[in-house]
Amino acid sequence: MDDSKSKSVALFTLLNKCGFRISNEVFTLYAGTNFAKNKLDDIKFRPAIIEIIQKITDSDLTLTILSQKKPPEDEQLAEIAAMMGGGEEIKLDELETAV
Repeated sequence: MDDSKSKSVALFTLLNKCGFRISNEVFTLYAGTNFAKNKLDDIKFRPAIIEIIQKITDSDLTLTILSQKKPPEDEQLAEIAAMMGGGEEIKLDELETAV
C-alpha cells in the first residue's frame, strides 16, 4: 500500500491503520472506525484504493469497506473476541520492531 503515499498522505495514513482480507474475488478492507470507513468510501479515495488493489493483485476484485476491526484469523480466537465484545489480533514481533 506504499503506492497510496504518492497519491495522498491522508490515504496512506488511513490505509496503514486498516486490516484486509481477500476472499472469493472480494477485497475486504477493515477500517476500524466509522470515521475511517466514511473517509475511505469517499469519492476522493475509493477510486484510488481500487486502482492500488488492481495494481497489487493484478485482478479486478470487488472492494468492500467495513467500519469494524479485522477479526482474528484463528477461528477460535475470533469466537472469543466476539464473546468479549470485539478485539484485534496483534503480532508481538511487529510491535517490537515498531518500538
